[in-house]
Amino acid sequence: MSLNSKITCERLWGFECELVLSEESKYICPEEDHLNNELHRLVSLALDEGFDPGLVGDVIHRRKRLEPDHDFIKFLSYTPEGRNYAAKSVNVPTYSVEQVKYISSNYKLTEIASAPNTAPETLEHLATLGSVSIRIAVAKNFNTPPDSLRRLYREGPFEVILGISQNIAAPPDLLSAIAKRHLGAAGKYLALNRAADSEILAILTDADDPYTRIQVAANSIADEEIQMQLAEDPDWRVRYALGRSKSVSQNVLDRLYRDDREAVRSAVAYNSGTPLGLLEKLAEEEAYVVRYRLAQNSKLPLNLFVQLVSDADEAVRRVSTTNPYSPFFYREEDMQKVVNESPHYGWVTLLSNTEVPEALKSFVRDNAHLQRDVAINEFATMERKNLFLMADLVADGRLNMPHHSQMNLIFQLCHYPKDSDRLEEFAFHVLRENDFSQDIRVRIRSMITNNFKGESTRIQAILRHTVAA
Repeated sequence: MSLNSKITCERLWGFECELVLSEESKYICPEEDHLNNELHRLVSLALDEGFDPGLVGDVIHRRKRLEPDHDFIKFLSYTPEGRNYAAKSVNVPTYSVEQVKYISSNYKLTEIASAPNTAPETLEHLATLGSVSIRIAVAKNFNTPPDSLRRLYREGPFEVILGISQNIAAPPDLLSAIAKRHLGAAGKYLALNRAADSEILAILTDADDPYTRIQVAANSIADEEIQMQLAEDPDWRVRYALGRSKSVSQNVLDRLYRDDREAVRSAVAYNSGTPLGLLEKLAEEEAYVVRYRLAQNSKLPLNLFVQLVSDADEAVRRVSTTNPYSPFFYREEDMQKVVNESPHYGWVTLLSNTEVPEALKSFVRDNAHLQRDVAINEFATMERKNLFLMADLVADGRLNMPHHSQMNLIFQLCHYPKDSDRLEEFAFHVLRENDFSQDIRVRIRSMITNNFKGESTRIQAILRHTVAA
């Protein structure tokens, strides 16, 4: 079993799941008799696309139903295996032809025509109705029979033909006819249709409209010949979309990573399919935007992660620690290097990231300490949640922070008046634990009065404490 397969299923069913990969590529899970290879590929792709593992698991196990226009239902509809699950996972009832005949509302009939679980015979009947909105919905539905789609194409109007161009189950010959006769208007819809074959995509690659070529570049089934042609496109936005595509070939990536445009190289750096050799070269880029996008790569290797958390550019350092896909399952010596080399806001961000395991958070708390005063402008670059997290760590004695840094932190927290209770707790701690001079106490009083006007009883108590001898 590959490591990726194991991680995918662990994220979906939990770490207690006993997973077995047989010779027939069957995945045996406690809540599912078997998970075939095609479905496993679909689940892996869904997680790579950022869908919540819990949602994916609930839909696959039929414990949850979604609205027809939900993003996950749309995602499932792109493959035959997924369409089967999409039809079973929508939160709408099914209607027979006889039931539909008694419904007079165009809105309701359009809703039925759009539903992934509507039967082909019902859609065939709806295709004969006169309402354009109903016919458009039927034209887009992947359950509509091919003969009905051909009839809709002949009868029109043009809005219905545009609907057919978006149908992922439309016959290739019908899509080809639309590409040849209606290229200008329908091109951008056909370019995104995963049912479009190489012949159709080749036609669209020569379209005058750059947005059509951009969509072709994003289409996952475009072959290498088409991709190489797009890699030479005069419009940088086309090359950028190609660089972001996860299905782009190695030869095309080799061409794009040397592109004159920084944005195109940044797209290659962000692409999770870019090989390690190219990522290492992109990590040495002078243009910060390329390194910034590299830090967001969902498959960023450890050596580059350690390099980027110590990058010369502040934005690159910050984003590298907020990447939810960062490889946090490191050896202790690797994490010690991260803690030692990353800036203060780097490991504080690690502590606030919900994707980071608790064991790693404990390691960071025990081993990360500020070694110098932190200037106000450095605190200003941190997010609100990280500022309060740092205050909590100081108050709990888990972080050593110099006196001036504590003052600067209070000043920065004063920018969030809605969190006055948390500021009060931290201010009390700072005043109680530190033997500040009268001048410093007056400065703290000034910070608080300028932002909170001394309204609450707790604030008044702090103010009295600040002038105590």
